Amino acid sequence: MKAARDCGILLTALIVSSCGNGTEPRLRNAHLTFLTPPGTAEGQAPFDPPVRVAIEDANGNIIATADTDVSIFLVAQPTWPAGQPPIALYGTTLVRTVMGVATFDNLSVSLPGDGYQLQANIGTLTVTSTPFSVRLTFTASSAGDFHSCGLTIAHFAYCWGLNGINQIGDSTNVARYIPSPAKGRVLLRQLSAGGSHVCGIGLDSIAYCWGGLPPGSPSATPAPLLAPTAMAGLSGMAQLSAGLVGQFSRTCGVTGAGVTYCWGNYDTPASVPGAPPFRQVSTGSGHVCGLTADSAAYCWGSNDRGQLGDSSQNDRATPVPVAGGHRFRQVAAGGEHTCGITTDGSAYCWGDNAFGTLGDSTTDQRLVPTRVSGTLVFKQLSAGGVFTCGVTTTGVGYCWGYNGSAQLGDSSSTSRTTPTPVRGGHIFSEISTGISHTCGLATDGVYCWGMGGGGGLLGDGSSGSSLVPRRVVQ
Repeated sequence: MKAARDCGILLTALIVSSCGNGTEPRLRNAHLTFLTPPGTAEGQAPFDPPVRVAIEDANGNIIATADTDVSIFLVAQPTWPAGQPPIALYGTTLVRTVMGVATFDNLSVSLPGDGYQLQANIGTLTVTSTPFSVRLTFTASSAGDFHSCGLTIAHFAYCWGLNGINQIGDSTNVARYIPSPAKGRVLLRQLSAGGSHVCGIGLDSIAYCWGGLPPGSPSATPAPLLAPTAMAGLSGMAQLSAGLVGQFSRTCGVTGAGVTYCWGNYDTPASVPGAPPFRQVSTGSGHVCGLTADSAAYCWGSNDRGQLGDSSQNDRATPVPVAGGHRFRQVAAGGEHTCGITTDGSAYCWGDNAFGTLGDSTTDQRLVPTRVSGTLVFKQLSAGGVFTCGVTTTGVGYCWGYNGSAQLGDSSSTSRTTPTPVRGGHIFSEISTGISHTCGLATDGVYCWGMGGGGGLLGDGSSGSSLVPRRVVQ
């Protein structure tokens, strides 16, 4: 009886002879049937349905007595810029037939692209599949100083951009122009790109980080982390934020119980003294802010520009309340400024305002929260080096502040003192700001804009910059 076939494309070839381990009968005029993976596969996630290779006789019946090893490998793949990581075929690539069928149930491909082909091999016979595609479905994106990262639906971290301090997490220091998978295939549910590093929270609620210190750092400082590495003592994590600017910048996170820990800048993780139970923290370049369960904002750290919002310019070693009595849904710490969204969707900012970073139509420094100009209702904000971006409740992206590297995405390099729409008509769920570039998660994928840095910061396969959003390869 002819065996039922899974959906797929059948490829056939003549087997002249196949003896396997010497126990199977000699096969003549048989056909090798290659059931290909889906037309589009998810990067690093096992093909669904699994790849199956069957041996059939001349009449199309599976030869259940065939007992042999079947190997499989990539024979065609997309062409990417020189220096990009090798495209890996993960999983078990040598499988023994069972009742004449070899099932490869854990195969996956690492990088996105079109034109992949698999080849099955039995003895000297090879059969090539029709071309298929690999895609990345991002659920989050995060822009660091000179690199960016995204988290896929399969919980894998991919990063792109400059990689001189191993911030891509692939155990190299080679720039990546397209999303490259972090080594180790750690499964994450949140990630945050910082100054020269990335941190994330695993499905096991442990904090993982990679990247490290810039060239010229003191010889006694720790070596960079080449790949995602568990941070000792940081379990039960609920949310974290990697700080901007230089070195293994400070990172802070909160546990499910609301305990806040910070680490980096040569320090081991330690709880923050005097911190109330926080549900969210945001780390800038020298200060940190957090939100309590009742939506009160606190900040601590450097305060020379009023970025703590406590109406002073005094540095604070422990969290102090932000002035004004506002209740915030979200708080975002940037270079030397901070912004937040109140419970009614209004945006407020405070701190340095030299380039209109606060969006209040002035360049005046503010020591307390000051409302962003206009009547826009926001659902998410991100504070960058000297600029800010946000997403309204209708999914429209707006940016304001310094724009010398086109990080506002408004098709210019002119700084703005009030919110200006991001070009392209994209509907965003979130936007993340770095130092000189920005990335956002839209309905059709991740887009980046601003400085390309000669090292792929925009993730579109090029090294150039862009005045408007470019779609990241995915």
